[in-house]
Order: sequence, then C-alpha cells, then structure tokens
Amino acid sequence: MSARLWCAAVAAAGVMAAAACDRDSRVERRPAPVAGARPQVVTQIPLVPGEPVARTPVRNPFDGNAGALEEGARLYDWFNCSGCHFAGGGGIGPPLMDEDWIYGGDPDQIFDSIASGRANGMPAYGVRLASDEIWKIVAYVQTLGDDAERPARGLGRSPTGNEP
Repeated sequence: MSARLWCAAVAAAGVMAAAACDRDSRVERRPAPVAGARPQVVTQIPLVPGEPVARTPVRNPFDGNAGALEEGARLYDWFNCSGCHFAGGGGIGPPLMDEDWIYGGDPDQIFDSIASGRANGMPAYGVRLASDEIWKIVAYVQTLGDDAERPARGLGRSPTGNEP
C-alpha cells in the first residue's frame, strides 16, 4: 500500500469515527426536585448608595505647614496633577476647588485617592510617592478653592458636603 493511499485511509477512518461520535446528544441528568422544595435563595447584603458611613476623619500631619504646602505644590506640578485637574478647577479630572468630592474630601480620603487611584483615569501614585509626599500633596490640594466654601480647611468636606 502506498503512503498516499495509507494516509487517505487513515483520514477516512478518522472522519467516520468523528461522525459516529454523538457528543451533542448527551443530556445532563439531574435529580428531580423534591415536592415542595424551593430553589436555593442567595442572600444579598443591603448596600444602599448614598448612605453615609460613620467614620472619624484623619488629620493631615502637614496641615498648616508652609514648607509642606510649598513642597505639595511642587509635587502637584511635578506629577502633572494639573494636566487633569488644571489648577484645581477641573478639566479631564474633577475639580478640587468645590465641595463636591466624588470619593470624599477629608484628608485621609484624598490621600487614598492619590495613593490607590480611582476608576476611570486616576492613576495610583502610592507606588511612586512616599506617604509623606502624598500627605504634602493633600495639604496643597486642601488649600485650593475659596476659603468661604471650605471653612474647615484642615478637615476637608465629607462626600455629602457636610462638615465632619
């Protein structure tokens, strides 16, 4: 038998074996439900958007430190924060001068936004900056905006806009 004929015979045998295999007609057998049995219920946690979580804001260790504010402003520009937030008035990123903070305006919340990043564009800088540098940026960010809008400058504002 020639090699070509032998290959054709093997291929034909493979086609016939594949045609004989009836994988699609398999039916998964499950036991019949017991009379009166209800389907398994999945319990969900009652999360409701907008409900405030009781928390104690953390003070910025560099609050009111003029040298830290200056360093925070330098780092804000150095890491191109103004590329998205401009001079704090917003643009690609949200504004930092008003009282509406998506992830909270308390110092520890701002720190977390800078360190961990946020969905939809805010990169995580915690791997590039030391925590002292992030706190200095937080101190600078808290100086942005009108004093009348943010009287508790050292504490920032909560996500609901209320003083902490």
